[in-house]
Amino acid sequence: MEIHLPDFVIAKLYKNNLVIASSSNELVLPSETSFKDKEINTIAESPQLHWLGENKRNISIVLNDADNVFIGEKELQFLSNILAACKFNVSDVAIINLAKTPANFEQIIETAKSRFVLLFGIDEKKFPLPQPLGLFENKLMNHVSCLNSPPLESMMQPTSEAKALKTKLWHELKTLFQLN
Repeated sequence: MEIHLPDFVIAKLYKNNLVIASSSNELVLPSETSFKDKEINTIAESPQLHWLGENKRNISIVLNDADNVFIGEKELQFLSNILAACKFNVSDVAIINLAKTPANFEQIIETAKSRFVLLFGIDEKKFPLPQPLGLFENKLMNHVSCLNSPPLESMMQPTSEAKALKTKLWHELKTLFQLN
């Protein structure tokens, strides 16, 4: 299996190791070049939607994580546990981080050929949906089943509130995926 990483992932992975060829054909380290606080970002140049996972079951998981390319390690483990309870794994889904891959609802369902869209901590003002979608509400939009949930981090806490959120999420996931 050959894996091709998107340009923005490579830029993030090697941000301290990449070199820039100057006009005089000399190699210059990025740290020696002034970008005036601009981050390398190839997304604006490429209309392609980037995600983590193989999307085998056309399930799009949309989140907003400014600190990671796709998702943090602890959050990924938590999400993997949720997927396992639903009899899925990461290869069955497309994890899309809106903080790193700006997209709208229509782009996601069209490009990822989504049958299901799970939103985790998404602000509807920044990510407009065809219809309003309340917390833990499961609704059909544009022939796609959508479920809105709080951020993964809020359900990972060792509190009774987090446990209640996980219970509500599990109830809705069982309905959404018709689990016993």
